[in-house]
Amino acid sequence: MSEQFNPFQSPKLAPPAAPTQRAMSWIMPFESGNARAKWTMALLGLTAMLNIAGAANGYTRYNFFAERPLPTLEETRDVLTSVIAGVQFLVAVGAIIAFSLWTHRATRNLPALGGRGLRFTPGWAVGWFFIPLANFVMPYLVFAEIWRHSDPQQRNLDGSGDKKTSPLVGCWWGANVTRLFIEYGLTPLLFIPYMAAVFPAAAAGPHSSQMEKVLGEYLPRFCILGIAANAAEFVAAILAILVVRRIDINEQAKYELILNEPTRI
Repeated sequence: MSEQFNPFQSPKLAPPAAPTQRAMSWIMPFESGNARAKWTMALLGLTAMLNIAGAANGYTRYNFFAERPLPTLEETRDVLTSVIAGVQFLVAVGAIIAFSLWTHRATRNLPALGGRGLRFTPGWAVGWFFIPLANFVMPYLVFAEIWRHSDPQQRNLDGSGDKKTSPLVGCWWGANVTRLFIEYGLTPLLFIPYMAAVFPAAAAGPHSSQMEKVLGEYLPRFCILGIAANAAEFVAAILAILVVRRIDINEQAKYELILNEPTRI
Protein backbone atom coordinates (compact mmCIF):
# COMPACT_ATOMS: atom_id res chain seq x y z
CA MET A 1 0.00 0.00 0.00
CA SER A 2 1.33 3.39 -0.93
CA GLU A 3 1.86 5.89 1.84
CA GLN A 4 -0.92 8.47 2.20
CA PHE A 5 -0.05 12.13 2.65
CA ASN A 6 -0.31 13.25 6.29
CA PRO A 7 -0.20 17.06 6.70
CA PHE A 8 0.72 16.65 10.39
CA GLN A 9 3.73 14.46 9.73
CA SER A 10 7.19 15.98 10.05
CA PRO A 11 8.79 16.46 6.66
CA LYS A 12 11.50 14.03 5.69
CA LEU A 13 14.77 15.62 4.79
CA ALA A 14 16.66 14.21 1.89
CA PRO A 15 20.23 13.18 2.67
CA PRO A 16 22.83 15.67 1.48
CA ALA A 17 23.98 15.01 -2.03
CA ALA A 18 27.43 13.63 -2.43
CA PRO A 19 29.88 15.88 -4.24
CA THR A 20 29.88 15.23 -7.94
CA GLN A 21 32.97 13.95 -9.69
CA ARG A 22 33.17 17.20 -11.62
CA ALA A 23 33.11 19.29 -8.45
CA MET A 24 35.82 17.19 -6.81
CA SER A 25 38.02 16.58 -9.82
CA TRP A 26 40.33 19.55 -9.21
CA ILE A 27 40.92 18.85 -5.50
CA MET A 28 44.46 17.49 -5.29
CA PRO A 29 47.16 17.03 -2.62
CA PHE A 30 49.32 20.04 -1.90
CA GLU A 31 52.05 20.66 -4.45
CA SER A 32 54.47 23.52 -3.99
CA GLY A 33 54.24 26.32 -6.53
CA ASN A 34 57.61 27.78 -5.60
CA ALA A 35 59.26 27.03 -8.95
CA ARG A 36 56.38 28.62 -10.84
CA ALA A 37 56.45 31.57 -8.46
CA LYS A 38 60.17 32.14 -9.15
CA TRP A 39 59.63 32.13 -12.93
CA THR A 40 56.67 34.47 -12.55
CA MET A 41 58.59 36.93 -10.37
CA ALA A 42 61.59 36.88 -12.73
CA LEU A 43 59.45 37.69 -15.77
CA LEU A 44 57.54 40.35 -13.85
CA GLY A 45 60.84 41.91 -12.85
CA LEU A 46 61.95 41.95 -16.49
CA THR A 47 58.61 43.50 -17.39
CA ALA A 48 59.20 46.28 -14.86
CA MET A 49 62.65 47.04 -16.29
CA LEU A 50 61.23 47.20 -19.81
CA ASN A 51 58.54 49.57 -18.53
CA ILE A 52 61.28 51.93 -17.39
CA ALA A 53 62.87 51.74 -20.83
CA GLY A 54 59.51 52.28 -22.53
CA ALA A 55 58.64 55.28 -20.38
CA ALA A 56 62.09 56.85 -20.92
CA ASN A 57 61.82 56.34 -24.66
CA GLY A 58 58.32 57.82 -24.65
CA TYR A 59 59.58 60.88 -22.81
CA THR A 60 62.39 61.31 -25.37
CA ARG A 61 59.91 61.04 -28.23
CA TYR A 62 57.58 63.56 -26.58
CA ASN A 63 60.40 66.08 -26.31
CA PHE A 64 61.24 65.48 -29.96
CA PHE A 65 57.70 66.27 -31.03
CA ALA A 66 57.72 69.36 -28.82
CA GLU A 67 60.77 70.60 -30.74
CA ARG A 68 59.28 69.62 -34.10
CA PRO A 69 55.59 70.58 -33.91
CA LEU A 70 55.17 69.66 -37.61
CA PRO A 71 57.10 66.37 -38.03
CA THR A 72 57.39 64.61 -41.35
CA LEU A 73 56.23 61.03 -41.76
CA GLU A 74 59.86 59.79 -41.84
CA GLU A 75 60.64 61.53 -38.55
CA THR A 76 57.84 59.69 -36.77
CA ARG A 77 59.44 56.31 -37.48
CA ASP A 78 61.71 55.13 -34.69
CA VAL A 79 63.52 51.79 -34.64
CA LEU A 80 64.17 51.90 -30.89
CA THR A 81 60.47 52.35 -30.12
CA SER A 82 59.62 49.34 -32.29
CA VAL A 83 62.31 47.19 -30.68
CA ILE A 84 61.22 48.06 -27.13
CA ALA A 85 57.57 47.42 -28.00
CA GLY A 86 58.44 44.07 -29.57
CA VAL A 87 60.51 42.90 -26.61
CA GLN A 88 57.81 44.09 -24.20
CA PHE A 89 55.23 42.03 -26.08
CA LEU A 90 57.32 38.86 -25.98
CA VAL A 91 58.13 39.24 -22.28
CA ALA A 92 54.49 40.04 -21.53
CA VAL A 93 53.38 36.80 -23.20
CA GLY A 94 55.89 34.85 -21.11
CA ALA A 95 54.84 36.64 -17.92
CA ILE A 96 51.14 35.97 -18.62
CA ILE A 97 51.81 32.26 -19.15
CA ALA A 98 53.97 31.97 -16.02
CA PHE A 99 51.52 33.98 -13.91
CA SER A 100 48.58 31.89 -15.14
CA LEU A 101 50.35 28.61 -14.34
CA TRP A 102 51.26 29.85 -10.87
CA THR A 103 47.73 31.15 -10.21
CA HIS A 104 46.32 27.76 -11.20
CA ARG A 105 48.65 25.97 -8.79
CA ALA A 106 48.05 28.43 -5.94
CA THR A 107 44.27 28.01 -6.30
CA ARG A 108 44.47 24.24 -6.61
CA ASN A 109 46.38 24.07 -3.31
CA LEU A 110 43.69 25.81 -1.26
CA PRO A 111 41.58 22.73 -0.41
CA ALA A 112 44.70 20.93 0.79
CA LEU A 113 45.40 23.93 3.03
CA GLY A 114 41.97 23.72 4.68
CA GLY A 115 40.06 25.99 2.32
CA ARG A 116 36.30 25.34 2.36
CA GLY A 117 33.45 27.00 0.51
CA LEU A 118 35.79 28.13 -2.24
CA ARG A 119 34.19 30.24 -4.93
CA PHE A 120 36.72 29.76 -7.72
CA THR A 121 38.13 26.66 -9.36
CA PRO A 122 41.72 26.78 -10.67
CA GLY A 123 40.46 27.08 -14.24
CA TRP A 124 38.21 30.04 -13.51
CA ALA A 125 40.86 31.65 -11.32
CA VAL A 126 42.87 31.99 -14.52
CA GLY A 127 39.97 32.40 -16.94
CA TRP A 128 38.53 35.54 -15.36
CA PHE A 129 41.64 37.46 -16.40
CA PHE A 130 40.70 37.01 -20.08
CA ILE A 131 37.00 37.92 -20.02
CA PRO A 132 36.46 41.57 -21.08
CA LEU A 133 34.91 43.89 -18.48
CA ALA A 134 34.76 41.05 -15.93
CA ASN A 135 38.56 41.16 -15.81
CA PHE A 136 38.31 44.57 -14.15
CA VAL A 137 36.79 43.05 -11.00
CA MET A 138 36.83 39.24 -10.85
CA PRO A 139 40.62 38.70 -10.67
CA TYR A 140 40.71 40.81 -7.53
CA LEU A 141 38.08 38.55 -5.95
CA VAL A 142 40.10 35.52 -7.03
CA PHE A 143 43.22 36.79 -5.30
CA ALA A 144 41.32 37.96 -2.25
CA GLU A 145 40.18 34.35 -1.84
CA ILE A 146 43.66 32.94 -2.46
CA TRP A 147 45.16 35.34 0.07
CA ARG A 148 42.60 34.59 2.79
CA HIS A 149 42.79 30.82 2.51
CA SER A 150 46.58 30.70 2.21
CA ASP A 151 47.10 32.78 5.35
CA PRO A 152 48.74 30.58 8.04
CA GLN A 153 46.74 32.42 10.69
CA GLN A 154 43.46 31.26 9.10
CA ARG A 155 43.37 27.49 9.53
CA ASN A 156 39.75 26.75 10.46
CA LEU A 157 38.09 24.22 8.20
CA ASP A 158 34.62 25.54 8.93
CA GLY A 159 35.50 28.97 7.57
CA SER A 160 35.14 30.68 10.94
CA GLY A 161 37.46 33.42 12.03
CA ASP A 162 38.17 36.90 10.79
CA LYS A 163 39.53 36.38 7.29
CA LYS A 164 40.90 39.58 5.82
CA THR A 165 42.62 40.39 2.56
CA SER A 166 45.85 42.36 2.65
CA PRO A 167 45.76 45.95 1.28
CA LEU A 168 48.66 44.81 -0.91
CA VAL A 169 46.22 42.88 -3.10
CA GLY A 170 43.99 45.93 -3.48
CA CYS A 171 46.92 48.22 -4.33
CA TRP A 172 48.22 45.75 -6.92
CA TRP A 173 44.86 45.39 -8.56
CA GLY A 174 44.25 49.15 -8.48
CA ALA A 175 47.47 49.71 -10.43
CA ASN A 176 46.52 46.97 -12.87
CA VAL A 177 43.05 48.44 -13.45
CA THR A 178 44.67 51.83 -14.08
CA ARG A 179 46.83 50.23 -16.78
CA LEU A 180 43.80 48.50 -18.31
CA PHE A 181 41.87 51.77 -18.31
CA ILE A 182 44.69 53.58 -20.11
CA GLU A 183 45.32 50.84 -22.68
CA TYR A 184 41.73 49.82 -23.39
CA GLY A 185 39.87 53.00 -22.50
CA LEU A 186 41.82 56.19 -23.10
CA THR A 187 43.99 54.94 -25.97
CA PRO A 188 41.04 53.84 -28.18
CA LEU A 189 39.28 57.13 -27.40
CA LEU A 190 42.30 58.99 -28.78
CA PHE A 191 42.83 56.58 -31.67
CA ILE A 192 39.34 57.11 -33.12
CA PRO A 193 39.68 60.89 -33.77
CA TYR A 194 43.27 60.30 -34.92
CA MET A 195 42.12 57.89 -37.61
CA ALA A 196 39.31 60.26 -38.57
CA ALA A 197 41.88 63.02 -39.10
CA VAL A 198 44.67 61.01 -40.71
CA PHE A 199 42.64 59.56 -43.59
CA PRO A 200 41.76 62.95 -45.12
CA ALA A 201 45.36 64.07 -44.54
CA ALA A 202 46.67 60.95 -46.31
CA ALA A 203 44.46 61.73 -49.27
CA ALA A 204 46.23 65.07 -49.57
CA GLY A 205 49.57 63.23 -49.61
CA PRO A 206 51.82 61.54 -47.01
CA HIS A 207 54.19 64.53 -47.08
CA SER A 208 51.54 67.23 -47.12
CA SER A 209 51.36 70.00 -44.54
CA GLN A 210 47.98 68.61 -43.49
CA MET A 211 49.57 65.27 -42.60
CA GLU A 212 52.35 67.00 -40.66
CA LYS A 213 49.75 68.93 -38.69
CA VAL A 214 47.83 65.76 -37.76
CA LEU A 215 51.01 63.95 -36.72
CA GLY A 216 52.21 66.90 -34.67
CA GLU A 217 48.86 67.14 -32.91
CA TYR A 218 48.22 63.50 -32.01
CA LEU A 219 51.58 61.75 -31.64
CA PRO A 220 52.63 63.72 -28.52
CA ARG A 221 49.36 62.65 -26.92
CA PHE A 222 50.08 59.01 -27.71
CA CYS A 223 53.50 59.49 -26.11
CA ILE A 224 51.88 60.77 -22.92
CA LEU A 225 49.50 57.81 -22.80
CA GLY A 226 52.42 55.45 -23.42
CA ILE A 227 54.38 56.96 -20.53
CA ALA A 228 51.34 56.68 -18.25
CA ALA A 229 50.67 53.05 -19.28
CA ASN A 230 54.31 52.08 -18.69
CA ALA A 231 54.28 53.78 -15.29
CA ALA A 232 51.07 52.01 -14.24
CA GLU A 233 52.36 48.66 -15.49
CA PHE A 234 55.66 49.17 -13.66
CA VAL A 235 53.84 49.72 -10.36
CA ALA A 236 51.52 46.77 -11.05
CA ALA A 237 54.47 44.48 -11.87
CA ILE A 238 56.36 45.38 -8.69
CA LEU A 239 53.26 44.90 -6.53
CA ALA A 240 52.47 41.63 -8.34
CA ILE A 241 55.93 40.34 -7.41
CA LEU A 242 55.20 41.11 -3.76
CA VAL A 243 51.78 39.42 -3.96
CA VAL A 244 53.18 36.27 -5.60
CA ARG A 245 56.06 36.07 -3.15
CA ARG A 246 53.86 36.48 -0.07
CA ILE A 247 51.21 33.98 -1.20
CA ASP A 248 53.89 31.43 -2.09
CA ILE A 249 55.51 31.84 1.34
CA ASN A 250 52.13 31.68 3.09
CA GLU A 251 51.03 28.51 1.32
CA GLN A 252 54.26 26.72 2.18
CA ALA A 253 54.11 27.92 5.79
CA LYS A 254 50.50 26.83 6.20
CA TYR A 255 51.22 23.44 4.71
CA GLU A 256 54.08 22.91 7.16
CA LEU A 257 51.78 23.87 10.04
CA ILE A 258 49.27 21.27 8.88
CA LEU A 259 51.96 18.60 8.69
CA ASN A 260 53.38 19.41 12.12
CA GLU A 261 50.09 19.89 13.98
CA PRO A 262 47.43 17.81 12.21
CA THR A 263 45.19 17.57 15.26
CA ARG A 264 44.58 21.33 15.29
CA ILE A 265 43.25 21.50 11.73
